[in-house]
Amino acid sequence: MTAFPTATRFEIARGLTRERGDYLAVLKSLREKHGDRLALPSPFKRFCFFGPDDVTALLASPSLDFGRTKNYETMKDILGDGLLTSEGETWRRQRQNVGPEFSSSRAKEFASLSARNAEARLATWSGPIDVFKETHLITLKTAGEAFFGSRVEQDAETIRSSLHAATRLAMGQMLCPAFAAQTLSRVTKRKVSEHARRIEGVFERILAARSDSSGPTDLFARLLKSPGATPRSVRDQAVTFLLAGHETTSIALGWLLCLLASHPELQTRFREEGEDSEFARATVKESLRLYPSVPVLTRLVRTPLEIRDMRIGQDEQILFSPWITHRHPDFWREPNRFDPERFLSGVPAEGSYFPFGLGPRECVGKYFAAEQLLAVTVTVLERFQLSLAAGTEFRLRPQATLQPARHIELIARAL
Repeated sequence: MTAFPTATRFEIARGLTRERGDYLAVLKSLREKHGDRLALPSPFKRFCFFGPDDVTALLASPSLDFGRTKNYETMKDILGDGLLTSEGETWRRQRQNVGPEFSSSRAKEFASLSARNAEARLATWSGPIDVFKETHLITLKTAGEAFFGSRVEQDAETIRSSLHAATRLAMGQMLCPAFAAQTLSRVTKRKVSEHARRIEGVFERILAARSDSSGPTDLFARLLKSPGATPRSVRDQAVTFLLAGHETTSIALGWLLCLLASHPELQTRFREEGEDSEFARATVKESLRLYPSVPVLTRLVRTPLEIRDMRIGQDEQILFSPWITHRHPDFWREPNRFDPERFLSGVPAEGSYFPFGLGPRECVGKYFAAEQLLAVTVTVLERFQLSLAAGTEFRLRPQATLQPARHIELIARAL
């Protein structure tokens, strides 16, 4: 069996200091030094896989027995036992029930709602805009209406701050040294529970405001009719889709608008060719390549596995990174360059592109996300020419999602 090169504790500590806590930059430098397979030493204890062949072999196989790592367990306090956090038969039943709700045809309906909400928000734009705040508001409003038939904008700050705080805590658990995991778990659970109570209050108001007498047709109402559904199980699903779904889409949309703002010629082509063009879809794919909303994926090995020339023991944790693999120079020409043309001239190597994950647990909302990104972007570009505010840098503060290190302002000039 192939031995895994192991990074040293000193390399990791020095890298985190140099990169100001940007763990993606540290993992990228470790990959460049050690290769596509890497073991993080005790007390971190992770096996990292960055090559497309390993990504495909491990993530795409339906037969491998993986569980959720501790950071997913942490998010259960807020998301409940929904599709993102559940496992085993519970997850399989949920996936089967919600699958039809996230079909490509449903995604088209969702895109129309997204465009209308974007148009309403654009009416408020004047001068510099905080792009990630704006995309958060647009996607949250759309998700609230689609999933609960409710307006949730008044709770936007509570949802944003509590969700971001909880994901930071969950990410801290994922990166936590093994010897400190038990202590950190207790502290994290207490803090996450505080944020969970705030969000639970939001959802109590949302559900109380729903008019059952009017026969609602939102996702919550439809899921209540699915086999074995209970109000609590459906609440967990809808909360997962509202919180996790709108968050990942708002991050992806923010980076897409930032990239287009830095390439005025691509804005022009996007307008000319339209929302349904191959170029528009290639632009979205290329943005997701450079800035996947979820930059790392983790799995817990439930039973020892031997696959390809490697052996991994029970209860080991493995890590994949779309952000790193998407920028792998062996599989992407000029990997750091924003170039939608690359998706018009060929198909990426299997396992080299997985912004929504891969295999059985690939994101069920990928069609919804892609259609929303297209619909909102074309709505924005029909009305505005975007440019970056002076001195703008694309620095990262990666958490569970790919957050910018600081606010990014765009200049929106009306056309």
